[in-house]
Amino acid sequence: SRRSDVGEPLYLTPLIQSGDITTAQDLARVTDPLPGTESTPMESYSGFITVDEAFDSNTFFWFFPAQVDPAEAPVVIWLQGGPGSSSLFGLLELHGPIITRFDENGDTVGTVNEYTWAKKANMLYIDNPVGSGYSYTKTSGLPTSQEDVAIDLYEFLIQWFTMFPQYQANEFYAFGESYGGKWVPTIAKKIHDENPTADLKINLAGIGIGDGFMSPPETAVYGDYLYQ
Repeated sequence: SRRSDVGEPLYLTPLIQSGDITTAQDLARVTDPLPGTESTPMESYSGFITVDEAFDSNTFFWFFPAQVDPAEAPVVIWLQGGPGSSSLFGLLELHGPIITRFDENGDTVGTVNEYTWAKKANMLYIDNPVGSGYSYTKTSGLPTSQEDVAIDLYEFLIQWFTMFPQYQANEFYAFGESYGGKWVPTIAKKIHDENPTADLKINLAGIGIGDGFMSPPETAVYGDYLYQ
C-alpha cells in the first residue's frame, strides 16, 4: 500500500562528528521490508550527510552491503547522469537489489533482482550533486562547476567512510552513466589529489563510465561518423 508519512529526515553528520558511529549505523538501518521483498530480508542503510553547513547542503544516500563477503567486496558508488537525475534510477531500475514497477492499482511494488551488482559489490547510491533527487541545498549552495560537485562529494565520502570504517580498506570504484561521464573522473581526480595528505585515505582502484557524456564538441561529430 502507499505510504505518505515517511517520518523526519535522518541527518547523520552530528553523530559522525561526535564519533557515535554505532548509533549512526543503527539509525540509518532500513528496517521496513522493501515492497515485494518481504520474504527476502535485505540489509541496507540510508540517510542524509551534511556536506556544507553554511549552505545547508545535504546529500542523500542508500547503501546496500554486498550479499557475498562484504568485508572483502569493493565499494562501488553509482552516480546518475542528467545532470540532476537521482541515482535511485540506477538502484530501482538498473542494477540494484530490487527492481520496482507499478501494479494494476498504481502502487509501487518491487521484485528481487537476481542480477544485481550488490551480489558482489557494496553498492552506494548517491543523489549527486546537491539539488538532485532527495539531496538539497539553498539556492546559493548549488554547484556551478565540476570542481564544486567534487568538493561536496568528497566531503560526503570522507564522512561516509568515517561512519562505516569497516569498508575503509576495501577497493573503491566510482561508476556512472551519461553525465556521470563528468562526475566520475572528476571525483576520481579529487580523491587522487587529496589522498597523499588526507588523514582518511580512500582506496581508489578504478572508475567505470557507461554511455558517458564527456566532451560535447567531440560527441557532436559522432553522428556523421556513425551514419557512414
